[in-house]
Amino acid sequence: MHVHTVPSEWDLTSDEIKLIQKRAQLRVVTKAEFLKRYRNPFYASVPGHFVDPQNVRLYAYQQNSYRYLYSSPRI
Repeated sequence: MHVHTVPSEWDLTSDEIKLIQKRAQLRVVTKAEFLKRYRNPFYASVPGHFVDPQNVRLYAYQQNSYRYLYSSPRI
């Protein structure tokens, strides 16, 4: 078996290790806060529903134009 040596650029100082641990801790806290807000059914950044008129027109077009798009003997 070959023994793999660790490259010299992977030698971390104690300050770099502390920064890595701090980022990992911040990631855990941020993820927990996100999941808490995401799973809460009573949390809403914008009350009510947001309706975009452009999307409404797009969906109406898609629903009403389907019968003209399928192949049939008449076409």
